Amino acid sequence: MDAPRRMTRNVQIGLSHSERAKTLSAKGFYAEALKELNIALRAFEAENREGQWDDVVAGVLNNAGFVYMFLGNYQGSEDTFRSALAIKERLGDKRSIAGTLAGLADAYKAQCKFDESASAIQEALDIALQVKDEGLARSLFSEIDALERTRCNMPDAACDKAGFDEFYAPARSEEHTSELQSQFRI
Repeated sequence: MDAPRRMTRNVQIGLSHSERAKTLSAKGFYAEALKELNIALRAFEAENREGQWDDVVAGVLNNAGFVYMFLGNYQGSEDTFRSALAIKERLGDKRSIAGTLAGLADAYKAQCKFDESASAIQEALDIALQVKDEGLARSLFSEIDALERTRCNMPDAACDKAGFDEFYAPARSEEHTSELQSQFRI
């Protein structure tokens, strides 16, 4: 039988710092967000003696994995996603596992570990198809395409062809542009 959850002081601290981290991260203050997530993690871990807060701990670790990535600490991101994944696999929440695998794949890709990234994305895709999550599966197919384009040094699929015969001039220099056009018969 699962241990009951109680709203203790540590849980309140964890929740408030998690919310503060979301706000900071949304505004681009990633280093500060990471500090808040670490405080939240320590608070939840203090209450997690019997595993009743495992899902929350895994969620905080998952969020920290993304923040590490935004900070350019890809190894820290990989390690944090792995920790979150270990907890989520023990809990068995398939959709959550797929999301963490996608984050782990991004951390691998950022480190040019393309085979590991492809493996993580494929595992996430298998889960998405198994639980019939069409939106997640579609997103993962896009990630597979982006990974292959990165691996093969190809441009992004959304990249438009460049029109090299086009002449561009900023709007504020229109009179100067007219002079150039008349000189060069553009």
